[in-house]
Amino acid sequence: MRDYDAIVVGGGPAGSICARTAAERGARVLLLDKASFPREKACGDAVSGKAIRVLREMRLKEKLESRPHAKILGVHLSSPNGTELKISIPQTRADAYAYCMRREVLDNVLFEHASKVCEFREKTQVVGLVKENEKIVGVKVADLSTKQTREITANVIVGADGATSLVAQHLNANALPPQHACIAVRSYYQNVSSLTDRIEIHFVPEALPGYFWIFPLGNGQCNVGVGMILSEIQKRKVHLPHVLETIIQSSRFASRFVSSERKSPVMGWTLPFGSHERTLAFDGALLCGDAAALIDPFTGEGVGNAMLSGKMAGETIASAIEKNDFSVSFLSQYEKNVRDLLTPEFQTSYTLQKWSRYPFLINLAFSKAAKKPKIQSILSSMLADETPRKQLVNPTNWFKLLIG
Repeated sequence: MRDYDAIVVGGGPAGSICARTAAERGARVLLLDKASFPREKACGDAVSGKAIRVLREMRLKEKLESRPHAKILGVHLSSPNGTELKISIPQTRADAYAYCMRREVLDNVLFEHASKVCEFREKTQVVGLVKENEKIVGVKVADLSTKQTREITANVIVGADGATSLVAQHLNANALPPQHACIAVRSYYQNVSSLTDRIEIHFVPEALPGYFWIFPLGNGQCNVGVGMILSEIQKRKVHLPHVLETIIQSSRFASRFVSSERKSPVMGWTLPFGSHERTLAFDGALLCGDAAALIDPFTGEGVGNAMLSGKMAGETIASAIEKNDFSVSFLSQYEKNVRDLLTPEFQTSYTLQKWSRYPFLINLAFSKAAKKPKIQSILSSMLADETPRKQLVNPTNWFKLLIG
């Protein structure tokens, strides 16, 4: 008999949601993380409509709102030539808004929620996988406090350990080409002027293909950062912290930072895009969240997809326990469900990302969108996660809408 039904590696949004979902359905779950919560996590800190949908289902929304955050009622966009577009989340319900919240806060709430129904161990690093006849049956872990190692077995191992996932590496999951990944850097600032209840995304020449952002966190604080496609960074030998500083000091933004104070070092991280499919199901193992490369190629949003994939992985584990089938043929249903839900979005976003390499196309799109209420309405519904995704997956339709 295995020690556990499932071992979930990584206590971020994907791992914690997976562990909670599986444990609530009767699974014996061990949740592992190399850090100790609460812990800092480099991210843009936006919590989108997808994530909020999962938070509502897990009855966590009120708890999150008791923690430091900013309510977000829309997005403020600008093009390379400075054309602005302000899109509001449709007010279809009393709580029709998104959040900006430090990942240190968000992840801690999710980890606490999961740890109430499953066993957990912090400061525990996975250093290898245990196999029997090529099937994954456990993990080899190192206690980071004592340096002792041991093996722990389970019917299913879930890799939810982020963009540089050790589980994915040990599973020999396919690597991502640099055109399907992004590098981002961010820092926290106090007293940046003209903050509102909107997140800001600015397509500035210095960051293409990518963008500069300012995300309010409440109490005069904000997350300021920039992201760019990895292949372009390598090709042009870009130093992103320098790009971030150049944008902040540019004539377009300098006045807003005159009285500001940087409150944290610049931190960087990798965003693996879902535009290049990674294998997600193996004999006795699953990948979810960033470890599964499920970040949107255009927006860079990953928390919502991480939560959704974690929930789907937890449900699949519960079904596998019921059927006593932990084979790749059974667990592959999880991968199919994830692909059916997210692949059309990823394909569209990847096309939009490629278009965003050309400033004149972005300028044209913004100019047209600013004059077309229909486009603004579609974008507004997307922010609220209300528009059926199958209506949004054809880039040609977007192009016709913009130039028509």
